[in-house]
Amino acid sequence: MPAMWRYVLRRTLVLIPTVALVSFGIFVLMRTAVGGDPTLYLLGHEATLREAAQARARLGLDRPIIVQYAEWLRRLGALDLGRSFEYPMDVGPALAGRLPATLELTLMATLLALFVAVPAGVFTAVGRHTPLGRAMSAATMAGICVPNFWLGMLLIYVFGVKLGWLANSAYVPLPENWRQNLASMALPAVSLAAYYAASWTRYLNAALLGVLQHDYVRVARAKGLADRTVVLKHALRNAIIPMVTAVGQSVPYMLAGAVIVEAVFSLPGLGRLLSDAIQSRDYPIVQGAVLLVTAAVVASSLAVDMAYGVLDPRIRYD
Repeated sequence: MPAMWRYVLRRTLVLIPTVALVSFGIFVLMRTAVGGDPTLYLLGHEATLREAAQARARLGLDRPIIVQYAEWLRRLGALDLGRSFEYPMDVGPALAGRLPATLELTLMATLLALFVAVPAGVFTAVGRHTPLGRAMSAATMAGICVPNFWLGMLLIYVFGVKLGWLANSAYVPLPENWRQNLASMALPAVSLAAYYAASWTRYLNAALLGVLQHDYVRVARAKGLADRTVVLKHALRNAIIPMVTAVGQSVPYMLAGAVIVEAVFSLPGLGRLLSDAIQSRDYPIVQGAVLLVTAAVVASSLAVDMAYGVLDPRIRYD
């Protein structure tokens, strides 16, 4: 087995207890720290104590927490996430129906942020003393400070209310109509990407400024290589590694930001489903969604570690 795949296997085995610990934590917290009885949301506040007790018994909430968790783990081993309290469907199909919108939103926001951050980070490092470089540095500070929900509402006001453009487009799945889909996802992606584009620009700027001071960069310039070649071919590859770390660490925060953006733009995504499930105390939906997000964070961390070996040949997995 190649060294890289042995490393992947080791990391996967180590991360299994992490996922288990997170699942147990959210299982207990939803039943202890979060107030409210799910049966009251299902039956209404006019339900009698007998009806509430029968509903709790039917949902299995009358048993000890450890017994409930053991039963949930048993079902999870059979790839069964349980059945929603609020919706007449299993948790798996409920999450699968909302996942495409969230994946598309986060992917579009990530690509958009990278498309802006890489050239902006290079330019603000190389041309930091120029008026445009100073203006771009100020813009990155503004991008970091502006909340995504406020930016989202501003975009809706400008492009939806004033100009009547994209914000009025209802969400359409990508396979049905890709033009309407992109029209409905453009403003949410911009709203979610703005902070990360600014943050990653500053990461790359700081890393590139440090790399440009190294001796091998001075040697390359002394050989008569053009500044463009020195920066893009020699310095950028080493400077991009800290940014890869920043991108990987941003995955959980981007997923959390997607909850707010989906609410602002009324997108039928996983974040909006999770928010509604928390309010209605729909335990199975919350547990399944958190488990899915945890798996995404773990996978992104592993992908970042593997990307190090691609970007820097000096890194070995032995």
